[in-house]
Amino acid sequence: MGERLETPAKPALGLTNTLGHGPDLPVVRAEKDDDAVGLSEGIGAENYSLIVDYGHGSHRVSGQPRSLGDMPRLADEQIESFTKENPRWMWSDDEITRTYELADFNEAMGFVTRVALAAEKANHHPDIDIRWNEVTLTLSTHSEGGLTEKDLELADTIDGLV
Repeated sequence: MGERLETPAKPALGLTNTLGHGPDLPVVRAEKDDDAVGLSEGIGAENYSLIVDYGHGSHRVSGQPRSLGDMPRLADEQIESFTKENPRWMWSDDEITRTYELADFNEAMGFVTRVALAAEKANHHPDIDIRWNEVTLTLSTHSEGGLTEKDLELADTIDGLV
């Protein structure tokens, strides 16, 4: 392992979890990893792993993002079938949206962190709106101008993170 970039939790802010047991904020860092395939490719791109440490365990994401390529847009029937099976996801135009209600802001931010890790691993990133304990996610494959299988796969993955 080489260079480390880190954003530490800031206990000096006095933030505590809902039980009052002290900081409940994750430490997020990127480590330069000469043995791993980088999270991004390109001129001058370095190989990094993204690590989120919750104090009682951590998650590491590394690997090469998958290219979407020429992914076909979904037919209306496929989207209708998905929203029928997953009624909390709302379909409008070329996107699906869902709002999650969490216990509080810390829970919402923890959920967003898990979504970010899953999105980075899938190389497919939702639009995220955070309002204290509510997180609204919108999925669409912008490169294809609408919904693709990647959107439905990520929606299923995200639903498993709550």
